[in-house]
Amino acid sequence: MSDKYQAIKEKFKAGDWVKGTNKHDGCSQVFDMNTDRPQPFDYLDETDPNEFRLATGDEVKEAYPNLHPDELKAVYERVG
Repeated sequence: MSDKYQAIKEKFKAGDWVKGTNKHDGCSQVFDMNTDRPQPFDYLDETDPNEFRLATGDEVKEAYPNLHPDELKAVYERVG
Protein backbone atom coordinates (compact mmCIF):
# COMPACT_ATOMS: atom_id res chain seq x y z
CA MET A 1 0.00 0.00 0.00
CA SER A 2 1.26 3.46 -0.88
CA ASP A 3 2.20 5.89 1.86
CA LYS A 4 1.15 8.90 -0.25
CA TYR A 5 -1.61 9.64 2.25
CA GLN A 6 0.24 8.60 5.41
CA ALA A 7 0.02 12.05 7.04
CA ILE A 8 -3.70 12.22 6.26
CA LYS A 9 -4.23 8.77 7.78
CA GLU A 10 -2.37 9.79 10.93
CA LYS A 11 -4.56 12.86 11.45
CA PHE A 12 -8.01 11.53 10.47
CA LYS A 13 -9.90 8.28 10.84
CA ALA A 14 -12.79 6.73 8.92
CA GLY A 15 -16.05 8.29 10.02
CA ASP A 16 -14.55 11.68 10.86
CA TRP A 17 -16.15 14.70 9.25
CA VAL A 18 -13.66 17.14 7.76
CA LYS A 19 -13.93 20.70 6.59
CA GLY A 20 -11.60 22.04 3.95
CA THR A 21 -9.39 24.98 4.80
CA ASN A 22 -7.45 27.31 2.57
CA LYS A 23 -7.88 25.96 -0.97
CA HIS A 24 -10.67 23.49 -0.22
CA ASP A 25 -14.24 24.29 0.67
CA GLY A 26 -16.97 22.05 1.93
CA CYS A 27 -17.60 19.36 4.46
CA SER A 28 -17.32 15.63 3.94
CA GLN A 29 -17.16 12.39 5.86
CA VAL A 30 -13.91 10.44 5.71
CA PHE A 31 -14.01 6.90 4.30
CA ASP A 32 -11.88 4.28 2.52
CA MET A 33 -9.00 5.00 4.90
CA ASN A 34 -7.76 1.41 4.65
CA THR A 35 -7.13 1.77 0.90
CA ASP A 36 -4.68 3.62 -1.35
CA ARG A 37 -7.46 6.09 -2.20
CA PRO A 38 -8.82 7.54 1.07
CA GLN A 39 -11.74 9.88 0.54
CA PRO A 40 -12.34 12.77 0.18
CA PHE A 41 -8.57 13.34 -0.01
CA ASP A 42 -7.86 11.27 -3.11
CA TYR A 43 -10.81 12.82 -4.95
CA LEU A 44 -9.39 16.27 -4.18
CA ASP A 45 -5.83 15.11 -4.97
CA GLU A 46 -4.70 16.44 -1.60
CA THR A 47 -2.06 14.85 0.61
CA ASP A 48 -1.54 17.73 3.06
CA PRO A 49 -3.56 17.13 6.23
CA ASN A 50 -3.28 20.83 7.08
CA GLU A 51 -5.69 21.57 4.26
CA PHE A 52 -8.44 20.02 6.43
CA ARG A 53 -9.68 20.14 9.98
CA LEU A 54 -12.37 18.29 11.86
CA ALA A 55 -15.73 19.83 11.11
CA THR A 56 -17.84 21.01 13.99
CA GLY A 57 -21.23 19.46 14.62
CA ASP A 58 -22.89 22.70 13.54
CA GLU A 59 -20.96 22.72 10.25
CA VAL A 60 -22.00 19.15 9.50
CA LYS A 61 -25.61 19.91 10.42
CA GLU A 62 -25.60 22.93 8.11
CA ALA A 63 -24.04 21.01 5.21
CA TYR A 64 -26.23 17.92 5.70
CA PRO A 65 -29.52 19.04 7.25
CA ASN A 66 -31.13 15.62 6.70
CA LEU A 67 -28.41 13.67 8.47
CA HIS A 68 -29.83 11.12 10.89
CA PRO A 69 -29.74 12.39 14.50
CA ASP A 70 -27.65 9.40 15.64
CA GLU A 71 -24.98 10.21 13.06
CA LEU A 72 -25.02 13.86 14.06
CA LYS A 73 -24.68 12.88 17.72
CA ALA A 74 -21.46 11.03 16.89
CA VAL A 75 -20.10 14.16 15.18
CA TYR A 76 -20.78 16.30 18.26
CA GLU A 77 -19.17 13.70 20.52
CA ARG A 78 -15.98 13.66 18.44
CA VAL A 79 -15.42 17.40 18.00
CA GLY A 80 -17.99 19.25 20.05
